[in-house]
Amino acid sequence: MTFASSDPRAIALYVRHGLRPWTPLLYLTGPTAGLPTPPARRTRPENIAALDTRASGGARHATLAWYAALPGVSFYATDRGYAAVCQTGHDVMIGPAGGVGPQDCVDAVLGALATAQARIARIAVPGLHPLVPALLGAGWHIADMDTLMADDAGLALIHPDRYVPHPDLG
Repeated sequence: MTFASSDPRAIALYVRHGLRPWTPLLYLTGPTAGLPTPPARRTRPENIAALDTRASGGARHATLAWYAALPGVSFYATDRGYAAVCQTGHDVMIGPAGGVGPQDCVDAVLGALATAQARIARIAVPGLHPLVPALLGAGWHIADMDTLMADDAGLALIHPDRYVPHPDLG
């Protein structure tokens, strides 16, 4: 699995190597004001590692711990979802995030956004994720787009309706 650029040559290259385009990966940017604010609590990466494994398709405890140790990075959780937030000034980048089900991921992301108290946020969301219409309806815009490419085994691992990748971590 990979995120290919929207360049048709990149997509063709990945298809020739056995991957298929599954869904766009939309890079959304927008204001955090006016969004629903489900409750979320700050947590440690080891507390969300099992949820991340279920949503992302692979165990990556060490990667989550490394990411959490970076300046400005915090993890937030609900009972059934989680979201990482990287704060840079008044802006935040969300991801990775996931949940047991699609709405669990939505609640975790919205709760993390509310807790982080940023003005502007960025997030990379698979096109079929329920966050897309919610965020676009709240005035967010699509800043860029890639394509989620995977073979059948890769798509069986990731759940693009309940997982939000981090552009650099997957």
